[in-house]
Amino acid sequence: WLEADRMLPRKQRHTIRRVHDRLLAETDYDGEYSTTMRYVHRWREANRGMPDREGYVRLEWAAGSMQVDFGMARARIAGEMADVHCLVASLPYSNMRLCVALPGENAECLCHGLMLVFEHIGGVPPVIVMDNATGAGRRNAKGEVALTGVFSAFVAHYRLEVRFCNPYSGNEKGSVENAVGFLRRNLMVPPMRAESYGQLSRLLLERCDGLARDSYCPRLPDVPVAE
Repeated sequence: WLEADRMLPRKQRHTIRRVHDRLLAETDYDGEYSTTMRYVHRWREANRGMPDREGYVRLEWAAGSMQVDFGMARARIAGEMADVHCLVASLPYSNMRLCVALPGENAECLCHGLMLVFEHIGGVPPVIVMDNATGAGRRNAKGEVALTGVFSAFVAHYRLEVRFCNPYSGNEKGSVENAVGFLRRNLMVPPMRAESYGQLSRLLLERCDGLARDSYCPRLPDVPVAE
């Protein structure tokens, strides 16, 4: 299956979960997901240099670096269905994914959401990579971003280094884009219920912790992401 994937578009290839599900459904295999994951990782490492239809460079992320992006989801807040702006943060090195619920995507919501994430993980990442300048500032015709006053003060307070992705380099933000879809499918189906955005954020973070305990770090296959 992995060899046959070379002839398919990259977004239509087997994930590790899909390989594991097919093994259980179509063969006599009865191994654990972690066993499948270790095998697939070894196969990909061994075959990385072989010819492929598409060339790519694997990005290396330092431990602690964080990617941030917004995604939309429906949820019931205080009995009413609402469009929730989900601030998603991913730590590519460990594949940790976190999500909080906000009413908008302006600078105040962005700063508040990041504060909730920092408090939850008990630390501040040295580098934050953002998908675009929404809520953080404005991008001019040259591609330069001028931070808003609120976000500039937030960055100075936490002593962060903030980087903005190149609009033509989607691979720079692949981790968080995958996290947005993954968390929406795994946490927000069916739509969640809460009395407030604060309560919904707490529920989302609790579920993110549960997913992290049940999955493994891609670089250390025997170590749960939560560790």
